[in-house]
Amino acid sequence: MHPDKIGKVAELARRQQEQSAQQLKNRQIEHAQSQSRLDQLHKFREEYEQRLTGLGENGIAARQLQDYRQFLNRLGQAIDQQKQEIGHSATQVESAREVWIKKSRRQSALERLMAQADQQLRQSQDKQAQKEADEKTLANYTRDS
Repeated sequence: MHPDKIGKVAELARRQQEQSAQQLKNRQIEHAQSQSRLDQLHKFREEYEQRLTGLGENGIAARQLQDYRQFLNRLGQAIDQQKQEIGHSATQVESAREVWIKKSRRQSALERLMAQADQQLRQSQDKQAQKEADEKTLANYTRDS
């Protein structure tokens, strides 16, 4: 295959690899944000549990206690949902990583192929130039003899 054609294919592979790297980066950011939201939810629940404990020591109305417990229950549900989201985002990160690895390997293989084609073209050109020089020298030698 001609080096120019390989070059075009290699350039396309490079762009695809860059796009997959960007997608991986985006998935990693989303995953980190999901983890951060989970951390915030845990911290929020801990703060409310401490408040409830403090209020319980000083006495709390039954209705207020019920409201706190319902809120903590909903907060627990939100934490469970966020854990599921983290699992989903971790799967997306791994999938994006696999695509990126595949694209990177393809790009590397095409770059090696392009380098080999360039080397073969140079060798062919060098042989042609040497042949022409030899023929010119031979022609000069036979003419001078």
